[in-house]
Amino acid sequence: MRSHSLGGVAYRSIAGGKVNHVFERLDLNKAWHGFLGIPNGESGGISTGGSNYLISKCLLGTRDENGFRTGTSPIMINSSPGGRIEDIDANEIFRGMLTLWNCSGKHTLVNVTTKWTNLGVNLEKCQAGFDFEWIGGANWSNWNNNGGKTPKPADQLPVNNGLHLSLNSPGGSAKITLRGVDLDNGPVAGALNIQSWGADTKQTVGTISCFDVNGASIPVKVHGLA
Repeated sequence: MRSHSLGGVAYRSIAGGKVNHVFERLDLNKAWHGFLGIPNGESGGISTGGSNYLISKCLLGTRDENGFRTGTSPIMINSSPGGRIEDIDANEIFRGMLTLWNCSGKHTLVNVTTKWTNLGVNLEKCQAGFDFEWIGGANWSNWNNNGGKTPKPADQLPVNNGLHLSLNSPGGSAKITLRGVDLDNGPVAGALNIQSWGADTKQTVGTISCFDVNGASIPVKVHGLA
């Protein structure tokens, strides 16, 4: 799928419905446009709110024919009770990030690569029973423009740099597990760095764990928690 600018209008490329939606083997390079990482300038390459969704083997490129970043949040999962995202490249977005909003249930990411983004993944308004597991792939959020990975894109700006995860969980302490995900350096080098936010959050550190490819534990730093 290909597209072009509509004079600054934010628009998505493809969206699903309520149950069992499958997005598979899609090449969505240059297929959607956005200009902010929040509504109303945010748009998704793939958007769904259904249960038991599957997003598999997709390329979500964000640059137009001239090489400029135009796509915002590549995948947006809204109010879903669970699904799976696998074998995905979603790199070098203009603004925003892969987002799961107002979700419950089990959400699994396998071999998902998100590099040179705004931040890695946004887990926002997590509801009771939310369980997020990420296995393999990479999360290079390039915090403070100093993530330590190369080669860095020439147009990587400070506004594009954040932590590995952003987390707001008013429904209870979300269970988060990363296994074998290649992480760049954050404010605490060698750790999974998470920004917890929101006066309504009920998140604790105890329900979060991270492991390397060999199963050894990686430190977890949750910023914003007392």
